[in-house]
Amino acid sequence: MLSRSAPAPHRAGMVPGGYLVGYAAQGIGVPAPGAVVTAHGLMAGPVTGAVVLGGFFVLVAVVGLVVLTPLHRADREAARPAPAPVREPARTDSA
Repeated sequence: MLSRSAPAPHRAGMVPGGYLVGYAAQGIGVPAPGAVVTAHGLMAGPVTGAVVLGGFFVLVAVVGLVVLTPLHRADREAARPAPAPVREPARTDSA
């Protein structure tokens, strides 16, 4: 998906960039619940992780809808055929 949406000259750099983001997310996301477990007990880690990840995914969904809805609407309007011109009936002036 990353390489398909990237411009042709930048496709080779998009895949390693995607891996970098994924590994960075794992590098931050895995030790954080471990620190919570160490400080607050075994049950606090999974609960805190679920709440944080749930909030993050809700935020991503809302931002995605806010960004993509106008784009989708513009694409639909561009694909809609132009309306046919309205013809006025011919006048017959007989007086």
